[in-house]
Amino acid sequence: MARPFYRMGAPVRVPVSATSADTPFSMAGKIPPNAKAFLFINPNSFDVRLEGARNGDSFTPVTDQTGWLILARSTMGPFTSKMPAALSAKAVATQGAPLLASLKFTDTFIELFYGEGGR
Repeated sequence: MARPFYRMGAPVRVPVSATSADTPFSMAGKIPPNAKAFLFINPNSFDVRLEGARNGDSFTPVTDQTGWLILARSTMGPFTSKMPAALSAKAVATQGAPLLASLKFTDTFIELFYGEGGR
């Protein structure tokens, strides 16, 4: 049976755009030390690819075909966390809807909530 998810602290806001994959987003000091799980919110009109790298692992940017797919306008969780040291996040076209050239990526984020409990 799943245990309730208890959020700890403020969300981690990970910036995302069509070109953000190559820029590692540092998670240093953003995950509570006793967190074991997370949930995510993608409030954007586009899908996001996300992948984490642990401390000591090499950073590999996500592509349109690699990484974890987070669907547009979705909320999911909780999932166990591998406690990443850095994240790679990239906006990708939603199925049937390409990324528009006119789309402005000012202040576009996904949010990760860390805590304990869950599955």
